[in-house]
Amino acid sequence: MKHLFLFLGTILFLSCHDNIDLQRFGKESRLVIYAFPTDTDSIRITISASQPLGGSIPALHVTEVRCTTNGHNDRMVHAKDTIEGRFPVSTWYAIGKHRCGDEIRIAVRAEGLPEATGSTRIPSPTVPEEAALDTVYYKGNLYTQIRLNLPSARHQSRHAVRVVGWYAPEDADVPPRPEFMEVETTAEPLLNHHSNVELGFGSADDFYHRMYIFDNSTFLSSGAVLHLNVWQQPGIKACRAQLFTLSEEYYSLLQSLNNTDNNVMASHGLAFAFSTYTNIRGGYGCVGGYSLAETPWMGGEGEKSQGSE
Repeated sequence: MKHLFLFLGTILFLSCHDNIDLQRFGKESRLVIYAFPTDTDSIRITISASQPLGGSIPALHVTEVRCTTNGHNDRMVHAKDTIEGRFPVSTWYAIGKHRCGDEIRIAVRAEGLPEATGSTRIPSPTVPEEAALDTVYYKGNLYTQIRLNLPSARHQSRHAVRVVGWYAPEDADVPPRPEFMEVETTAEPLLNHHSNVELGFGSADDFYHRMYIFDNSTFLSSGAVLHLNVWQQPGIKACRAQLFTLSEEYYSLLQSLNNTDNNVMASHGLAFAFSTYTNIRGGYGCVGGYSLAETPWMGGEGEKSQGSE
């Protein structure tokens, strides 16, 4: 989250148009809102303000935060005010019953800034029909592979998958912990978004926070098997897969962050940077819903540590 605030505070969402009015953007500060509702009793809402080009970091005095679930007001709780990378951040929680299919709307007001609003719907989860763990030999290296059998569906849906490893080193002074693991995307067509030619010409295929996004448009009626190859690392005792079903807003945010991070040519001034997605009216940021299905720990010792995350 800190990375997002720094990114949004220093870049005012460049587009591919030549006629950008920097004077207009330079005079404006807007609210920056992030909230990712899922089927829990509370929604965390983080609020900051963008820094104008050539201007100072604005003060932040939030006067009102509203969150409705299917038109009904949630109870709002102000948790804390902090400084993240020199930017003031105000954290709130919306307390209520939130379920898959709910429509969530958030509105924020602050002194001296335009009101900002955003909305999303919490999608229903996609549950893998089967999960298996194996060791495979790929491109001269041994990998741990998780295979997920994904079901067919009537409608297109957006997803992200992440592999969590249970790290338990031999050193007794180092406590065990979960770690997000890098997936070898060239072994899975659903995650490999570039050809070999493209990978060698100014682009990469990294994924923000190891959330590997894809959609089910190519296997709607047939289902698919997702192959997740991760390096065999010392201290990793077990693995599990997390399958996220994303709202269109959440998927678009991750996609835009991936495009920005992978645009090698733009980082050297040879191409336009991709713009960062926002669905916040009157401001910046994202309100995006998601649901989560997890496999059990697979591989042995991690099975004893369920509930440790």
